[in-house]
Amino acid sequence: MNTRHSISFGIASLGFFSLVACSGSPGEDAASTEQTDEELSIESSEAAHAMPTKQGGIAAAPQMSAVAAASANVRYRGGKVIPAVKIVSVYWGNHVQFTGLLDIFYETIPKSTYFDWLYEYNTPKQSIGRGSFLNSVTLSPSTSSTKLSDGTIRKELSKQIGSHVLPAPDGVNTLYMVHFPPGVAISGPSGTGDSCKDFCAYHSAFKRSGKMVYYGIHPDFGSGGCENVCGGGTSWENLTEAASHEMMEAVTDPIPGKGWYDDHAGEIGDLCAYQTTWVSGFKVQLEWSQRRSACVSARDPDHTRY
Repeated sequence: MNTRHSISFGIASLGFFSLVACSGSPGEDAASTEQTDEELSIESSEAAHAMPTKQGGIAAAPQMSAVAAASANVRYRGGKVIPAVKIVSVYWGNHVQFTGLLDIFYETIPKSTYFDWLYEYNTPKQSIGRGSFLNSVTLSPSTSSTKLSDGTIRKELSKQIGSHVLPAPDGVNTLYMVHFPPGVAISGPSGTGDSCKDFCAYHSAFKRSGKMVYYGIHPDFGSGGCENVCGGGTSWENLTEAASHEMMEAVTDPIPGKGWYDDHAGEIGDLCAYQTTWVSGFKVQLEWSQRRSACVSARDPDHTRY
């Protein structure tokens, strides 16, 4: 993969998704060009994959069409999946909304039937099962900026891991789901645009001290414009919808484009964008089942296709 340029396939050219290098905008919220220990510890960056807003922006998401469904072809690219995800909920300061409910969400959903059908995305050497909630961490970020680039966020995550505020990644199952307070705007990796204008959330990865760090980014959904373009429910419902989208895509394609991926439609969440259901009392997005050629949230009831 050429990580210096956006990679687009098929309907991606129409803005359905972005698969891009994970790097911050040059000069944005950077106090100095001097390399820090945190920067040096980040050995390499990987691709990022965004959940586009429902309207406008760089990556407007159309509804899944019958033609797109008929031609969907999610294939294994030979890379990693997350076999037994361990969620760390990460809150950027003390003013993130819904923290208590988010902890319950991340404790409940990975252990629910929502995960039970994902074994269709097993690989020859990796098997996907239910996950777990590791813990919740509220950060005291080293930057007070309300305009953040992805590069700044990665450096902060690396710093907090190095100072043992965040649990160290195991490089296999750990997934940091990062949430931000009202008033914080995020500039995503090149090609994804800006939070609440172009994207609602995204997931990405980088390598730190030889281990992969998988993470999802979620702006506040009750402000900044996200309340108008990131779903049709309440800000809480829209947030869990987006979080489920990113969580399931991270599990099946943690380094975007290298796990389970469709050259034209993207990851399993993209194929079912903004189609929802309820699982264990939480609103979640349906995800694409390649075996059933349908958007689903649980195993096939009669099991005849497994």
